[in-house]
Amino acid sequence: MASEGTERRLAAILSADVVGYSRLMAEDEAGTIRTLGAYRDEIGGLVRHHRGRVVDATGDNLLAEFPTALDAAECAVEIQRVLAARNAGLPEPRRMQFRVGVHMGDIAAEGERIYGDGVNIAARLEALAEPGGICVSDLVQSQVRGKLDIDYEDLGERELRNITEPVHVYRVRAERASTPAPPRATLEEAPRGTRSLAVLPLDNLGSPEQEYVADGVTDALIESLAQVGSELLVISRTSVKQYKGTTKPARQIADELGVEFLIEGTAQRQDDRVLIRVQLIEAREDTHRWAQSYERDLRDFFTMQREIARTVAGEIEIALKPEREPLLAATRPVDPEALDLYLRAVSLRGPPTLAASWGPPAIELLERSVALDPDFTEGWVALAEARGLLGTFGLGAGSRDDLVRAREAAQRALELDERLGAAHAALGAFRLYYDWDFPGARSAFERGLELSPSDPRALSGLAGYLLWVGLGKSPEAELLLERLLRVAPLDLYFRASRIRHFMFTREYERGIAEAERIRALDPEFVDAYIGMHYFLLGRPEDAVRELLAWAARAGLAPEAAGLAPEAFQRGSEEGGWQGGMRALRSRSIEAATRGAFGFAYGVAIQLAMSGETDEAMTWLERAYEERDPLLLAAKTDPRMDPLRSDPRFQDLLRRIGFPEE
Repeated sequence: MASEGTERRLAAILSADVVGYSRLMAEDEAGTIRTLGAYRDEIGGLVRHHRGRVVDATGDNLLAEFPTALDAAECAVEIQRVLAARNAGLPEPRRMQFRVGVHMGDIAAEGERIYGDGVNIAARLEALAEPGGICVSDLVQSQVRGKLDIDYEDLGERELRNITEPVHVYRVRAERASTPAPPRATLEEAPRGTRSLAVLPLDNLGSPEQEYVADGVTDALIESLAQVGSELLVISRTSVKQYKGTTKPARQIADELGVEFLIEGTAQRQDDRVLIRVQLIEAREDTHRWAQSYERDLRDFFTMQREIARTVAGEIEIALKPEREPLLAATRPVDPEALDLYLRAVSLRGPPTLAASWGPPAIELLERSVALDPDFTEGWVALAEARGLLGTFGLGAGSRDDLVRAREAAQRALELDERLGAAHAALGAFRLYYDWDFPGARSAFERGLELSPSDPRALSGLAGYLLWVGLGKSPEAELLLERLLRVAPLDLYFRASRIRHFMFTREYERGIAEAERIRALDPEFVDAYIGMHYFLLGRPEDAVRELLAWAARAGLAPEAAGLAPEAFQRGSEEGGWQGGMRALRSRSIEAATRGAFGFAYGVAIQLAMSGETDEAMTWLERAYEERDPLLLAAKTDPRMDPLRSDPRFQDLLRRIGFPEE
């Protein structure tokens, strides 16, 4: 149900994004960002000229609202005509083409934000458009037919993701809408020396109970390919998992992920052996480039993945550098039972911010795994990651012991094999959140990226380091987040790093807009930082709603999270939203008093925002004594602004070890 401040209206929505954005960014990040900025300015002017307004322009996407379908369709045609002319004057590698989708429908508006099926359908139509082209719904086509000098190609009814009813789609055919698009090979071709690839979830040919084995093979192959080097961009496992069981054609998948090559195949476990068949697809031509079958003992599970990665590198003409050879060499055998427990555990992995729900059962399986095989490096890495995330984001479900044991697991993995990039990233997280060893954290994240350039965990970790330990908003952090979007384009929770980033750079409207863009992909998406943006914009009721939704999805009892809905309701009835907030703060203090880990900094935030300076400092000192991992945010946290001039606060930052500006 819409909130009291929500307005529903009929509007025309234009959604646009850049074709081959990942390729352009891989070639020249800074140049692509500059070019995209110029194109956005051009598009923004055309939108205003046609009586529209730009609602959001995040990453390579743009969303605009118009009063009529004719305004939106005319603007779409003009955008493609103007951008085609711009492209004609640029060198081919720097040309930037857009897809555009236009729909007329019902939307919900809250202030400057818009959302609803009208917005979602426009985004789905955009994905159906050709490079430099436009797709419109039948509602738009019926209103502008005969009013613009354009023709249409009837694409019939299409099933659109997360849209209940099929939508009748038309492709705009207009000489003046755009110049002919370059051949697909030109659009998708990677810059010299660089390739891009995605491993689609392998199909399970075994019993349904063995599905986790096929998923584990997929994950392990992605990890191995990520170690080929910076010459190969590998899409994260969390972005490819939505294609499990897909019937989409290779070209469409590759275009959605921004890659040249796809790997698909099958996996089957038979007793203590695993059978894998994989094939390499050159997506722009939809042709099979290579295929091979493998059958190995489970003990050689990881050696097999490395062998496949080496072969794939050769097939796509990447010559391994000498320093990369050891990373893809044979590894020690692993105990089959330990491997089975590991594969079951990693199949449970979920978003970092929801570690309270999936972390404990995964940790239990991983502890059993490394107990059976104490030299199982991948098991130690997975254990370090799970414990680290639970200790950092688990609130009442995590503990200081989880963080300490995460460090021990990461160090054990590195003792066994120093060349594991994921282990360095896990160690970097501990050094950042708990040790406050800032030079050591940066060194670990950078080493992780050196070993595995496509690792989203290391990219996110280093971006967070720059955000909190550095100066907040920085070009280097922005570039890391752009790279993160390239390797994890469809991972909602890595995309949510931008929501966090925008809060600490004080760009609150951009943070909420990013959240709405993610919810266009998944309406059930939740994140604690969305609520924080609302608080900082002076919309506390919306903030509490978002925080409660996050607490429920995180698997936390509301009381344990200090977010008890019944307490907030009673407090609100007695004293408005301020009374509700006081009630929530009381629950947070109760949880912290009981010894729950990770609450002290949260209490300090609430007190600081209420102007209760002395009490806030008391809780900050407690957070310091407990080494609350969230205290890391204090330097750039806008919620700490009321304390920023207090000498006690400045002394706290000095003791934490933040570099002086």
